[in-house]
Amino acid sequence: MNILVITSNNPFQIKTGSANIARNQILHLKKKHSVETINISDYKKTKNKIAKYFYYFINLLAGIPVSVSSMHSKKAKRKIKDIIEFKKIDIIIAFEISTIQYCPPNLYHKLIVNIEDPQSIKLKRLIKLKTIKNYKKIIHFINYQATKSYERAIFPKIKKILLLSKNDIEDIKKDGHNNVDYITYGANFPDTTEKLEYKDREKTIIISGNMNHELNIDGVLFFIEKVFPKIRQKSDLKLIIVGANPDKRIIKSIKKFENYIKITGKVENISDYIKKSLISICPVMLKVGVQTKILEALVLGTPVVTTSAGNSGVTGKDGVDLFVEDDAEKMAQKIIKLTDINTWNILSENGKSFIRKEFNWEKSFFELDKYINEIYNQVTEK
Repeated sequence: MNILVITSNNPFQIKTGSANIARNQILHLKKKHSVETINISDYKKTKNKIAKYFYYFINLLAGIPVSVSSMHSKKAKRKIKDIIEFKKIDIIIAFEISTIQYCPPNLYHKLIVNIEDPQSIKLKRLIKLKTIKNYKKIIHFINYQATKSYERAIFPKIKKILLLSKNDIEDIKKDGHNNVDYITYGANFPDTTEKLEYKDREKTIIISGNMNHELNIDGVLFFIEKVFPKIRQKSDLKLIIVGANPDKRIIKSIKKFENYIKITGKVENISDYIKKSLISICPVMLKVGVQTKILEALVLGTPVVTTSAGNSGVTGKDGVDLFVEDDAEKMAQKIIKLTDINTWNILSENGKSFIRKEFNWEKSFFELDKYINEIYNQVTEK
């Protein structure tokens, strides 16, 4: 088959959840098919900040979501048009909502859109986070309305929409989108026989991620203000916050714990820090998508403590695969419980087994092939 894959950014250069699944699925497809890949970012012109945000705002007033206008490129559209005109394309796979605009409507019956998480649902929940400033809530609300309208207008026309979280599928189907299915998110296991045991770990808790992302800011502030003081009362555990662009509120919040909390900023390889840490924390309060940071920790044998929101896309069993807790006091207790070597060993092994079973690429590739073949057969039968 001739397959056209459209991505917003080069998945072989970006280290995000959506890039991870795009990268692995492209490599899989190239073993079986003729694959043409277009990365929209390769064709975008760089705008200065003021011009960029003005452009987003004008488009937002016209009902175009920021996620769509931010990836608009006339040059990319012409390139894709040329490919479709001069090469018979059997299937189009687009990654993220921002790339749908590049598929001609007359080919929607051949289109699979792989969305990391549904944008309208994410924006609606984002507005409720306590740490978001009022002016940003207004912008998010306008963007939410535009995104919801865009999804309602476009989604029903698309042949197949794939999400990474079964819980997200239940939520999006409430909006009447019935062409939505699940695809497994694979975890990347390290190519090593290295034993990452309890005795090799530092007495450190790690929180990782982009520390300028509103979701992470909210979770980190909750942890530092509500949970970490309770941990320090009964334990000598320290905290390391690993990730790019730490928000000034995070930097300010650690001052009273400056001897016990370290902020690294951007690092070359986050897994190096996860492997050294005793426990990984994912304190997010927004239920959407799959938290990659949880998978990254579990594959390295680092036990995870997360919220029910953080676990919504992972769906691990509390007390077996990881610890799940929303209450600050109880979360602190579960973290301290993991300083016990026996408890730590059980969750470390269970976590790795759980991820190998539920988040493996072979399962993901099988599901993708099934969707591709179903659509191809339906098209050729007509």
